[in-house]
Parts: sequence; structure tokens; C-alpha cells
Amino acid sequence: MSTNTKIVIDKINSLNQDFFELCNHVFKLSDLNNLTNISDTVNEFEKYIEKHIKLEEPFIKEINMPNIKSHLIQHRFFVQKMHEIKHELEYKNNSVLNNLETFLKKWHISHINTSEKYYNKILSEQFTNNRNSEPSTNT
Repeated sequence: MSTNTKIVIDKINSLNQDFFELCNHVFKLSDLNNLTNISDTVNEFEKYIEKHIKLEEPFIKEINMPNIKSHLIQHRFFVQKMHEIKHELEYKNNSVLNNLETFLKKWHISHINTSEKYYNKILSEQFTNNRNSEPSTNT
């Protein structure tokens, strides 16, 4: 694994920490009485995914990650879902908070815990294979 690769993975992990912090904020919201707070949080999730995409997509294309199309579709789905949540807020849909929480839990499981762990595993294997194929410097 190159230094650049490690830096990108560290940045993605940092962004995922931001995601978890935003999730915790959502899970502490108890009702729709503070629509501004919910709306602000959704805006923060939009910023999160924008950064996530900007950092991750060029990287996974560069490493030619298997199943990349599915991963990219997940990113587009997140963006679409945040737009839907914003519309629900505009119409003061009573289930918006529950819908947001449900989506975030699913994103955590399907994208962060599954898809991203998958390509971290691939990178680790590539790194191990590259190290094993390097000539020995011992004489």
C-alpha cells in the first residue's frame, strides 16, 4: 500500500467518523419540533457525501476496484435520499426523522461496514502481494 493510498484511506476513515457523529446527532433528535435542526443536519450529510465522493471515487477508479459500479450507485443513492428527506421536511412529513434514521443505519451497514471494508481488504491484499514480490535486500 503506497503512502498515498494510506493517506486516502485515513481521510475516508476520518469522513466516516464525521458520518457517525452526525448520526449520533440525528439519533438524539426526539421529534420534529425543531425542523431547522433536522434540516441543518441533512445539509451536513450532503456536505459529508460530497466530500466522500470527491475523495473516494477517483481513488477507487484509480485502483480499479472490483464491483465499482455498485459502489458508485450507492453514492448516488445517498445523494438522492438526502434530496428526498429534504422534500419530506418541506412537507413536514411526520415520519421524516424515522426515515432518516432508518436510511442512515442501512448506509452504515451496506456501505461503510460492507463495501468499504471490502475494498480495504483488497488494498491490504495488494499491499501484502506487492511486499512479497519485492526482491530481498538482504545479502
